Amino acid sequence: MFILGITGPTGSGKSEAADYFRGQGILVLDADQFAGGIIAKSAKIKQDLAAEFGQDILDANGALRKKLLAERAFSSTEKAARLSQITHPAILQAMRRELTRLASSGIKRCVIDAPLLFESGADQFCGKTLGVLADEEIRLARVMARDGINEQAALRRMRIQPGDEFYRLRADMIMENNGGKQALFAKLAQLGEQLFENNQMA
Repeated sequence: MFILGITGPTGSGKSEAADYFRGQGILVLDADQFAGGIIAKSAKIKQDLAAEFGQDILDANGALRKKLLAERAFSSTEKAARLSQITHPAILQAMRRELTRLASSGIKRCVIDAPLLFESGADQFCGKTLGVLADEEIRLARVMARDGINEQAALRRMRIQPGDEFYRLRADMIMENNGGKQALFAKLAQLGEQLFENNQMA
């Protein structure tokens, strides 16, 4: 199974890139959704998160208050690192099992959409990695519109993430996404031909 990992900072258009491949009939594994499912099922992870970020991140039924956790975990690079340390090992194990299952079922092409592709170590599963980048002012506008937050909150979320150089040093390919969806999809169409068809995975 040929796996393409897509990553990039918030507001870059990484998920739009994944949506393009989904529209082409390629299976997309959304790492955030996948991780949420793993965490929701794990009492130990939730207990460890509560110990680190406050018991009130769990409601009366023991379910995770995701928005409250995000506010606290993404308030600094140190807290974001602690979130990763608590959650990533179990998530990686589960992702390895899921990818093995998909390959065994005959799936030949897969995209992993992961904002923390390199930080989590999920890039180890990928045949190629793509970093999607955009100018900061464009990302800022996208994040504010997408999440319904003010400029200060959006900038705080952006500033705890790595800079562009982090992705340029690690990703096999970089795609600039400062235009609209049509321009991005045109670039991705060309890339898809090179990656998937040339790897005889169509």
